[in-house]
Amino acid sequence: MSTIYHYCDLNGFTSIIRNKKLWVSATNNLNDYREVNWFVDKVFHRLKELVNAENEELLNQFWELKTINSPMPYICSFSKNGDLLSQWRAYADDGQGVALGFNRDYFKFKVQIPSPNVSKEFSTGISDVFYDDDEQEQVIEDILAKILAPYETEQEKNSNLLHAVTALNQLSYVCKNNAFREEDEVRIIHTPLITGNQEGATHLMGNMSEMLHRASGNTLTSYFELDFSEVKDVQPLLEIVLGPKCKISKYDMDTFLSLNGFGKTTYRISTASYR
Repeated sequence: MSTIYHYCDLNGFTSIIRNKKLWVSATNNLNDYREVNWFVDKVFHRLKELVNAENEELLNQFWELKTINSPMPYICSFSKNGDLLSQWRAYADDGQGVALGFNRDYFKFKVQIPSPNVSKEFSTGISDVFYDDDEQEQVIEDILAKILAPYETEQEKNSNLLHAVTALNQLSYVCKNNAFREEDEVRIIHTPLITGNQEGATHLMGNMSEMLHRASGNTLTSYFELDFSEVKDVQPLLEIVLGPKCKISKYDMDTFLSLNGFGKTTYRISTASYR
């Protein structure tokens, strides 16, 4: 059993507890503005180093295929650390919110890193985030080696390119700048199949819920709801950490948790010296 912590402000906290749902949000509006594109940029720079007269056409074909096959991933972020000052500042209303300690074993998805799929069983996964530069660079070398490997037929070449694009997309969901290593992040990743037509209609398959939208600052963010109300052999919520500036009283916390079905959940106060 391992605990992973979701930092949020008090509005998010009350909504999550009442509804027993987490928001899995589009990555284009996450706090780290580069997120998924950061790893893709690393691959692109490596491609520029490798390109020559013999492989230029093949690598251009790969990159064009990648450009038109870049689905929007949806992510819900957690940390393995439930009392981290940088997380209080960034995600929990400057320390006035809470960190919800979820049981990782509750989220038994069939895949680790998903790719777009018509079945929601295979369009959702959970994975640690990878920060190590050497590990990421080795993965990139492995992907590109498969692209540049000799092939006997056009069909084999196209299959190699498509598999490389899929692998690149998946890895971009879980590889992050080493500067963020302190976060020790774990991600629930959702990749439903989202298509459109000439009339502008959006169609979804493999989605865990209907697609919803919320105002976020000066923009609009799409998200899905991950329901954790299902009764399993393990509890979804193990503990709650109150932020260093959180003023919730014991009376209000006890009654709120009890009336929403979490009466046995323990909670503690952050030890961070931050006022």
